[in-house]
Amino acid sequence: MLRPTRPLWLRSTFVAACALAVGAGSAHAHDGWEKHDSKKDESKIQLRMDPVAAGDDLASIKTQMQDGRARLDLWAKRLAPDTEYVLKLDDDRELARFTTGKKGYANVRVNLLKSGGYSAPPIDPRNHELFLADPNGDVLAAWLYGAVADDPSWVHIKEQTGLEPTDLADRGAVSARYELQPNGKARFLVQTRHVPRGDYDLYVGDLLVASFTTNPAGNAQLQFRSDVHGQSAAMKKNGDDDKDDDHGNGNGKAKGDDHGKPDKVHGGKPNHNQKLALDFDPRNEIVELRRGDDVYFSGLMLANIDGLNECREKVKEVALEPADPASTATGTVLLGREDDCERNVGLAVEGLLAGTYDLLVDGVVVGQIEVPTDGAPAEIRFANTPDETGELPLDFDLACGSLVEVGQAGVVVLGVLLP
Repeated sequence: MLRPTRPLWLRSTFVAACALAVGAGSAHAHDGWEKHDSKKDESKIQLRMDPVAAGDDLASIKTQMQDGRARLDLWAKRLAPDTEYVLKLDDDRELARFTTGKKGYANVRVNLLKSGGYSAPPIDPRNHELFLADPNGDVLAAWLYGAVADDPSWVHIKEQTGLEPTDLADRGAVSARYELQPNGKARFLVQTRHVPRGDYDLYVGDLLVASFTTNPAGNAQLQFRSDVHGQSAAMKKNGDDDKDDDHGNGNGKAKGDDHGKPDKVHGGKPNHNQKLALDFDPRNEIVELRRGDDVYFSGLMLANIDGLNECREKVKEVALEPADPASTATGTVLLGREDDCERNVGLAVEGLLAGTYDLLVDGVVVGQIEVPTDGAPAEIRFANTPDETGELPLDFDLACGSLVEVGQAGVVVLGVLLP
């Protein structure tokens, strides 16, 4: 969408810190298992998009997400030169729109935390199929952290999350990490730190995948690998003899079903440090630490990223500027974010003459403000899901670079370009 030209009266400097920007970087992955910090949620995914039809178009995507930061980088080559492309999700939401260079190259960076603009929640591309489309249709596609069967031909995943304690767990922490290397080898790692010591069962979804006893400090580590104890259950079922092709797919087995044996046993109980076969897929499953029917820790095997799929309440204020330098009128645009990532927008004015004023966004009237008496304060509020008296539906686009104006009878009195 073309943004309106900056009005001459608008004196503030506009910096285009938008969701879409150009950046540089490398798409090469590290080959080994990484050490991890169990204190933070993070997601790092690299993949190559596969062609939808015959062609030599190439594109790779890299996402990096952790609390307060989330970005997506796209590198593409052999695309049609000087052509507009769109990177979108399977639900048609756009992540980026760009034009290739003369040689068909493109290098695009998307700030995912701003991807929904000011009028919609930010976009989490995980568990979606991504498409790269030219004016004639889709040319490349790839799933991002979906089911194993949907993985693209080349993918590298590192996903880590912390499990939430229930009221039964008065101390300690549990982290879960899933890694998939481009050669198909996968690892699922669960670590406990200073939890109430004793015996636990580890569930992934409805599946019991391991039983263990912590050490006296409440620590334990369970490492599931696709290359442990030969073929996985899924590979045996499919008759596949290449043990490195399994991504942690299949039906895991409960204890006693040759799911993978602990390295050592003390007093008849499984050791706190185990290496087991990964023949189940933990992605997007609920991971739980239980004692009998009691759940001590629980969480989805998907990193929770602050500002993306879980949010802290936040309000940003942007001052409106008067079109007439001699005017004493003032105004503020309020851009709010709720803890469920829903957005709300408000606009407050003061110092205007009594009357009805139009609120315009990029030249289109989206609402009206009633000023009851000369100089009196007045406001208008919008929300994705209006749940308070006086709130209106936030059904218009509002993003970085949007021109917000207050006017009457075609004359603008206040305005600002959103940063």
